Amino acid sequence: MPVAAQPPEVTQQPTVGRMVHFYSSARPPASKRTMDSNGPFAAIVTAVDAETNSVTLTIFPPLGDAYHMHGVRHRSVSASRASRFWEWPPR
Repeated sequence: MPVAAQPPEVTQQPTVGRMVHFYSSARPPASKRTMDSNGPFAAIVTAVDAETNSVTLTIFPPLGDAYHMHGVRHRSVSASRASRFWEWPPR
């Protein structure tokens, strides 16, 4: 019996206003530290830079004030999971 062709994977593109998860192994400033400083943190995409394939996020840690992070890349294109990255929340 022939195997049915699989549809191509649909890749979502980030757009302004979308909610994502933000992760970072870099230590945030002391005023931004929380119980788990690596994430995931809720974040909103506030700008998209198609040229660099990165986004600007407003990040909302569970304790403390929101802060902004520029030049954040998706996990699939980030140099390594050890760097900061964003990904879609699970459904």
